[in-house]
Amino acid sequence: MNKDSHLRGAGDYSYQEADEYLVSSPGIFASISFKEGMDTSISSTSLNRYATEYISLTSNDPIKCTITPSSSNAEDLVLHAILETSSGSVTVISESNESINIDPANYDRMGLAIVSQDTMGGDWDYSVSFENGLASVTGTSLQAGEIRIDSNYPNPFNGTTAFQINVAETQRVKVTMVNGRGHTVRTVFHGTAAAGGTVITWDGRMDSGKRAPSGLYIVNAIGTETTAAEKILYLK
Repeated sequence: MNKDSHLRGAGDYSYQEADEYLVSSPGIFASISFKEGMDTSISSTSLNRYATEYISLTSNDPIKCTITPSSSNAEDLVLHAILETSSGSVTVISESNESINIDPANYDRMGLAIVSQDTMGGDWDYSVSFENGLASVTGTSLQAGEIRIDSNYPNPFNGTTAFQINVAETQRVKVTMVNGRGHTVRTVFHGTAAAGGTVITWDGRMDSGKRAPSGLYIVNAIGTETTAAEKILYLK
């Protein structure tokens, strides 16, 4: 799928890959058990070109995670936070040379992925620091900039289904339906989502107007800072 030029921090990735981030423990580079008041960091000199290193996070307290490249090639490193709720919804927050704030009160599992690119070349050494973060936005269970998708109803469905996207702050959001091959079959919302909840429906049709094949689909919500995904089952 394509990244809209006005959407920050929403890169290209497959949902099959996202499903494996925390489930199959794909070569965990380090594990961090964080508590309030800690100020710690880890460093790596082993990340190669176009590669990924994973950090497992455990904490009951908000964490601020900051990546610092060892060289001046900040554009060559991207920090992703992969956050999973008890319902299986996955939120991915991405930043380059910036900090990510995580409030673990909202998630069952948390992890970081540090991804190397090759825009400047040659050096992908880095350090990641961990310090006290901020709690969720007052009056909501969402962090600033975060998107969350409520499970659709009915599910499975064979006519029309509805789900709600939730944002803490008003922002631009694009919501698409993605099939099991990673192809976007329908854009169901593309505009400004007000703070709070926005109900969206899908009638099982593709952008062409034809009925989509039966199968598992992904609701993909892309905001200005984060993305979120939720699985739904369509049966004709």
